[in-house]
Formats: sequence, C-alpha cells, structure tokens
Amino acid sequence: MLHRENIARERGFALYREYGEEQAASFIGCDLTTLKRWRRAGKVKAVVKGERHIRYLGFQIADILLFGVKEGEANHAPINPAKPTPEQILAAAKRRLK
Repeated sequence: MLHRENIARERGFALYREYGEEQAASFIGCDLTTLKRWRRAGKVKAVVKGERHIRYLGFQIADILLFGVKEGEANHAPINPAKPTPEQILAAAKRRLK
C-alpha cells in the first residue's frame, strides 16, 4: 500500500511543510487554475490564511495524489504525464515487491 511518506519522497516534498498554490499544483501535476477551482468548490483542503494567502501542507498534497478530489468532480483534469499517476506509482511498487 502506498503511504503519504512514499508519495512525498517520490515527488520531492515534505509532509509537514507549507507550499504555495503554484508549488502544490506542480507537485500534483495539474494546472494552477484547476487546483484553484477544486479548492473553491471544496473538493480539496487547503490552509487559508487570508484572501490571497493560500497554502497546502505536504500531507494534503499527498492525499490529493493518493485519493484524488472529493466525489462530484466529473471532469477531473488530466495528471501531468511527465509525473507518474498514483496508479502508476502503485503498480511500480507492486513490481518491486515481487
């Protein structure tokens, strides 16, 4: 089973560090506007420190990668093909365990 720690290590972020919205979108592999839309719709969690000061903790980024966005998001933005999807990471981990 994939864990937050593995995702964070593979993507290069720390679980308990704060990241700006641009950095978070980059780690997730989605467009910044997509991440903003998800946040405004309540589909992903973020730390809101003011109207223009949005932060994501590393474990929140890992959860998005592991579990996706909340139900109801019909048009999920494609994950950046340069970065592996959670399914690809899981398949690679299973191959390593064989």
